[in-house]
Amino acid sequence: VDENEAVRVWEECVESTRGMAGHLTEALRLVLLPTLRAKLQGDYRTGKRINLKKVIPFIASDFKKDKIWLRRSQPSKRAYQIVLAIDNSLSMTSIGAAPYAKQALCMLWKALAQLEVGEVGVARFGDGPGPKGCSLVHTLDVPLTEQAGASVLSQFTFRASPPAGGGGRPAGERGPFEEMLVQSVRALAEARARASHASKDTVQLLLIVSDGRVLGEWDAVGRRVREALEQHILPVLILLDPVVPAGQPGAGHSILDMKRVVFANKGAGPQMLAMLDDYPLPFYLLCRHLPSLPNTLADALTQWFQLVNSD
Repeated sequence: VDENEAVRVWEECVESTRGMAGHLTEALRLVLLPTLRAKLQGDYRTGKRINLKKVIPFIASDFKKDKIWLRRSQPSKRAYQIVLAIDNSLSMTSIGAAPYAKQALCMLWKALAQLEVGEVGVARFGDGPGPKGCSLVHTLDVPLTEQAGASVLSQFTFRASPPAGGGGRPAGERGPFEEMLVQSVRALAEARARASHASKDTVQLLLIVSDGRVLGEWDAVGRRVREALEQHILPVLILLDPVVPAGQPGAGHSILDMKRVVFANKGAGPQMLAMLDDYPLPFYLLCRHLPSLPNTLADALTQWFQLVNSD
């Protein structure tokens, strides 16, 4: 895609999601609270800088009114580190989720840029198993500009061939979901290490936009999610499951209707369970109608942040 075409597609996507992006911005403003003390304020006997307005009263009081110093007291700036991981696999197109994914990317990009949340990266995954199946298409140290947004969106086709599930992968190679988790957690860990203001206890956020088809890597994904949580990284899956009218491409493929086979006990027969039963990504929200995403995401993040911080 040439640059002009990429910009045109980006602008169309931004325009179609403008209202939802504004709604999401205000919803997230109440969730992603300021974390960095950037403004100086207060009346203190010691501090970072002298309040010049207090100097004359200080002298006039024969140096008794000595609370003339300012300190950084209240957090006033956001300094989060976030990775958006977008599923680029063919299944996204097959079930009709590709347009939702593009709009979700634009909506999140604009909302996070408006809030000046800190550092945001974008990962593309689902291109296949192993390291080549996931790539960071926007690094965390690059600002969220309109030009960068157009470039990032142009790198998603949602036509990557689906990898073989289970034993179909080459030996030793991770599946697409596990590979995405490994690379995203690594990028966030590196960002935390280089940021002087980032505490090891500060929760980082991994927002995954996908149709949630975790094929043949159930246990591995669950293990990687637990490892991420141990590093104070919260993996949140925005599970796209659009309502598609009968007769349209993607109809009849809802994840709510999918089953998986499990063998609960050794020697016991197989059991059929719903796909979302004991799902390896516990922090997920089902998005069937895109306009509901702003409120749903904000409410879910509020609860999950409280849960993770209380552990």
